[in-house]
Amino acid sequence: MSNKIEEKNYLIRSIGKTGGTKLGFSLIELIVVINILGIVTAATFVMFNGTRNRVVLEDAQASVINALEQARSRAATGVGTTSHGVYIEGNKIITFEGNTYVPGTGDETTLPFPVSTDQSNLTIIFNRLSTTSTDATITIEHTISGITTTVSVTQDGIIKK
Repeated sequence: MSNKIEEKNYLIRSIGKTGGTKLGFSLIELIVVINILGIVTAATFVMFNGTRNRVVLEDAQASVINALEQARSRAATGVGTTSHGVYIEGNKIITFEGNTYVPGTGDETTLPFPVSTDQSNLTIIFNRLSTTSTDATITIEHTISGITTTVSVTQDGIIKK
């Protein structure tokens, strides 16, 4: 009987000496996990920010194309006069009626910050048969990230991305 008691005592002492089950994390394990979480968070932020910049730029491009198509459509259908145009200056796009832009007239659309165009005073006129006087290319830039996109208008009145 004493052998059984001694065996139990031996087992209890040996579990105590070897540590048995380990509770908690070591400092090194915590640092490694925190570093991994930091890397994953940074990568997610960079990917999200790039996607957001592209979406803002695509929305600005759609606004420019919409203004051009609206002027072309009005000219083709003969709304008001036979000519309609688009005036572009920086981040402003103004659709107007007639052969020349008169400051303070027309429908103005402002591109969202930080988007701007490379134009300082570009006027595109659409005539009754949807033709323009010249070819034009408008570069739209996200000024913070530096990514760009373009919109082109041909003499035939074709608008291209």
